[in-house]
Amino acid sequence: MISISEEHLQAARHVLFHFGDPMGVQPGGFVTALLEAWAKADSENRARLREAFPRLGWAMDLAQNDPAGIDLLQEVVRGSVA
Repeated sequence: MISISEEHLQAARHVLFHFGDPMGVQPGGFVTALLEAWAKADSENRARLREAFPRLGWAMDLAQNDPAGIDLLQEVVRGSVA
């Protein structure tokens, strides 16, 4: 099992909520707006957001670009990442 920071865990929960997963936790208004912007952003603006918010970037990249991304984020939330 690997250690996941609280910040990564929180990002995983917020991104899961953004994608409608029941394991997600609703973020505050600012993070909600960030995730909505992220979902609409082109690659250049996603790179800017990722630079400013790396943990959210990690979670959004998994969810949007990895076929197993949602499953991986769920594993993070469950604490079962090996």
